[in-house]
Amino acid sequence: MNFSDYPKSLSEVAADKSDDCRKWTPRDLLISLLRQIDSGEIAPTAMIVCYEQMDSEGEGQEYVALSGVRRTHAIGMLTTAAAVMAVGD
Repeated sequence: MNFSDYPKSLSEVAADKSDDCRKWTPRDLLISLLRQIDSGEIAPTAMIVCYEQMDSEGEGQEYVALSGVRRTHAIGMLTTAAAVMAVGD
C-alpha cells in the first residue's frame, strides 16, 4: 500500500493547527511518516519508535523498536531528539 496520497486525519490537522502533539494519535503519526516516505519527502535510513501501552492493570509499559541502526547509534539519536524536544524546533 502506498500512503503518499493518504489524507490527513482530523486529529492530525488539529494537532498541526494548534502545535499540540497530544491531539493526534500514534496511528496518525505513523501514517504521517508513511505519507512523507512514500511521497519521497523524507528517506529515513534509521528509525527508533518508542511507545507506551497500558497493561491489564492499567499501568503504562514502555517499548522500543529499532530499524537500520545499532543500539549505540540509537542512543545518540535519542539524545539528539531529547535535546531538540527540550529547546523546540
